[in-house]
Formats: sequence, structure tokens, C-alpha cells
Amino acid sequence: MSTDTDFEFTHQAVYDNNIVVAAAVNQPNGRFMSRSDAASDLPHNFGEIVYHPDYPGLTRSGQNHALTKGSIKIELELEPEANEEVKANYISWFNQENNLASIGCKYEFNDNKYTVTYTTEFTQTKWRDILMTWSMPSSFAKLSVTGDSSDLLCFQRIDGNPDAWTIKYRDIPAGTSAVLEKTGNICYMIFSEEVTKGSTTLSIYKAYKITSNNIEVNASNNTKVFRLSRD
Repeated sequence: MSTDTDFEFTHQAVYDNNIVVAAAVNQPNGRFMSRSDAASDLPHNFGEIVYHPDYPGLTRSGQNHALTKGSIKIELELEPEANEEVKANYISWFNQENNLASIGCKYEFNDNKYTVTYTTEFTQTKWRDILMTWSMPSSFAKLSVTGDSSDLLCFQRIDGNPDAWTIKYRDIPAGTSAVLEKTGNICYMIFSEEVTKGSTTLSIYKAYKITSNNIEVNASNNTKVFRLSRD
């Protein structure tokens, strides 16, 4: 698989040889990341196409990027396998299981091209999947920011078993607190803004290993928190 990008990533760090976290902060309109060739080459799929158990034809994405500020556009050039039945299954997943419409996502089909757009919002106060966990067979995919001052978070699992990890996120609206539950034997949380835990400040885009059953944090600004966990 070949990839191309002009995102400028900072905040990069390795945690316990388990995950790598980086962020592209304050990116201008037009910054992009693309892949060509088959989705089976995604490293988190072990060189295989992983199909959705309930929606035939949908394939699992890499699940290693999330927008935390600004707007984004994702474009796919669909393979012939993405027929009308697969498209219908995708629409069902979009509107039902993951309910992407509830977070402001919009999609459009144009022959063999598919586009989804998303502008960051902070209304999801329960844990949910990140954007685009499942997709359709495609020979080319491109992610680009469509608004100035956009932030893109990148998290990669490097412990040799990336498929074992579960990735969820939730929002903490400005001026509120949240009790965040630990899951799995290994659990990290990453915040898109500084938050406080008692008298301690937790830094933006740093992964914190959670050892207690839960933590309570306070957010002065609208914040997304990402939870990466595994048994």
C-alpha cells in the first residue's frame, strides 16, 4: 500500500511499547492524507480484509485517526465489489449501528465515488466508536481538512496485536466534569484539551495509563477523550 500526506505531526511519543500517539495541530484547509491500493494492506488488519459480521460487504478501517477540531472530508473510490447491496448495507450501518448522522456526518454517492463530511461537535457524552470504523471496498481513499485550524489525532497500536485493542471516544462539554471508566487490563486515555484531575493537570494529546477503576476530570474547554484498551 502506498500512502501520501502533507500533515505536520507533533506531540509524538511511544508509551510502554504499546501505542504511539501523535497529533497534527492547527492544520490549514487542504492538508491531506491518502492511500492507494487495497484496504487489505492496512497494518491493523494483518494483511486481510476484515468484514463486518452483520453488514455484508463492509470492511474494517485502520481505526487510527480522529478529528478533534475543525472540519474534514473523506473520499473513497469504490471497487466493483461495492455494489448497490453493499451501499445499502453501508447506509444502514451509517444510520443505525453507528448513527453517524447524530454527530453531524453527511454522505454522498456519485457513481463509484463516495464522500463523507464531518465538522467537530461535542455532544457525545457516552462512549462510542470513532468516525468511520467500517467502510466499503475501495482502491483509493483520501482524508483532507476543509476548515482552517483543524487538529488530527493519530494513535497506532504497536504491541504486535493491534486487533486486540478497542477504541472509543466521548465528549466532555466545556465547564463540566466526567467520570471516565477504565476498561481492559491495559487502558490509556488521551485528551484533546488540558483537563484537571483534582489538583493535577492532564496535558493535551498525551496518553495516560489508567490503573484505577475510573478517574474524574474537569474540562474548561470542549474536550474529546479517547480510550484505547485491551485485555
